[in-house]
Amino acid sequence: MRAPSIASLLRTNAVGLVVVAGALLSLDAAAQAELKQHGVIGRIVLATELAKSTEWPVGDERERAKTTPSRIRRPSGRSVLLPSVEPTPDLYVVLDGENARVESPPPRIIKIEGMRFAPGQILLARPGQISIENKQRIKLTIVDKENQTLTEIAPGATGQVKLKAGEEVLSTVELPYARLSVRVLERAIILPFDKTTGELKLTPIDGGEYKLAFYLGAKLLSSQPLQLADDRVMFIEATVSAKEVVVPTIKDASVRVAVPQTPTVAPEPE
Repeated sequence: MRAPSIASLLRTNAVGLVVVAGALLSLDAAAQAELKQHGVIGRIVLATELAKSTEWPVGDERERAKTTPSRIRRPSGRSVLLPSVEPTPDLYVVLDGENARVESPPPRIIKIEGMRFAPGQILLARPGQISIENKQRIKLTIVDKENQTLTEIAPGATGQVKLKAGEEVLSTVELPYARLSVRVLERAIILPFDKTTGELKLTPIDGGEYKLAFYLGAKLLSSQPLQLADDRVMFIEATVSAKEVVVPTIKDASVRVAVPQTPTVAPEPE
């Protein structure tokens, strides 16, 4: 067999270099695209009672807060005063930290209908306004826990209430037994997830130190520290039981792109 000619080797190496260069450029673009993906993704599994229920028993503390002199009916004989219920509160998956720069979607409009707030408790990612729609046939005066008037809402109209960070309880002068519990965080991100499938879609978030927290309405269920990097995607998987117990698992979901090796170019046969 004759040795390959110089022209043949040059031609073969030129083709090989083009192929290798193309592969490097392609993988480099993929690597750059991957590095741009950062934040969190995951899956939240809710107990059936949480996922499908529309009514939820009012907790002892909130039940006591709702008890006022206006509730004058008392059980007599063998009759029993039934426990109060309210619309099932939303489950919130929250990242709380100073680097939380993503704007969370505004809370849905709160309605006052059937002589109660629906929902009866909510969480805000940061201070701001909430919208309250009056579905009653009378004017309603919204007051805070100090009984200070915040706004008046005509029948069928929607009013705005501005809230500061902290915990607040709103009620109305006309319906004092209707209560809305609100927890307002200083600076946080509410991670959107599909209540039916449990899918928590990729949410880009700046790296930093956060607290991963789960809230049922205004009630804190679980909280733990979470360190995020600017070039990593963290996978959050959690189960939430009917007894409001949260079991979270956190993994690194980032895909590492391998560095390509230069292939050996075989000489063309003569």
